[in-house]
Amino acid sequence: MHLRRIPSLMLAGILVGAGIGCLNVRTPDVQVYAPSGSGTASPSDRYTPYGRELDKVLGQQSDVAKKLKKHDWEDLTGELSDWAKQVRRLNGQAGTSSDPDRMRQYCSALLGEIEVMRKATRSEDAAGATQAFERTNPWLDRLSTEFPITEPIPGSDGSTGGEQGARPIAP
Repeated sequence: MHLRRIPSLMLAGILVGAGIGCLNVRTPDVQVYAPSGSGTASPSDRYTPYGRELDKVLGQQSDVAKKLKKHDWEDLTGELSDWAKQVRRLNGQAGTSSDPDRMRQYCSALLGEIEVMRKATRSEDAAGATQAFERTNPWLDRLSTEFPITEPIPGSDGSTGGEQGARPIAP
C-alpha cells in the first residue's frame, strides 16, 4: 500500500477589515501537511526515488505558513528560497516518477506561485502573499496524491517474488 499524504486545504481566506484610513489584513490559522520526520511509514516501505525530495517540498509548506502568519518578511524570504530549491530538486527527480511530464508540470506551477509569493513578500503585501500561498495547495495536493512518497519493499509482504496470480506447484 502506498502512503499518500494530502496537504490540508484548510486555508479559509483572508479577513479584511477597513480601519481608519488603512487596510487591516489578518492571515488565518493554517493547518498544513506535516512530515513524519521519522523516515518511512513502516519497515516494509521505502522512499520512492523522488520521495525524500517530495517529503521536503510538502513539509516546507508548514514553515512558510508560520512566517507568513507572523508577517516575518525577512525570514519568509529565506523560507521561500528554500522551498524553491526543494521544488527544483524534486523537478530534477521527476524522471524517476511514473509520470515525469506531469510531475514537472506540477513543479513548474508550484515554482510560479512561490515566485509570486516572493514578489509579494518583497513589497510586504500580506494579501498577495497569502493568495499565492493558497494557490500552492492544489499543486501540493496533486503531487502528494498522484506521486507516492513511499512504496513497498519487494518481497516484504512475505511473497517470494513470483508472478502475481501464479498457481503454486503441487508436490
